[in-house]
Amino acid sequence: MIRFLVNVPTELHALLRETAEKQGQTLNGLIRQILWDWVERQGKLNTKG
Repeated sequence: MIRFLVNVPTELHALLRETAEKQGQTLNGLIRQILWDWVERQGKLNTKG
């Protein structure tokens, strides 16, 4: 697994953290979910199988 840093405005951080808590997940988990959703929408996922 690779780690990377993303700088976001305080307001966005608060909104993401609140959303993660409401969904019962971590902030990191929410961001990972958002990124995977983006990859899927871009058609970048290998869906063979």
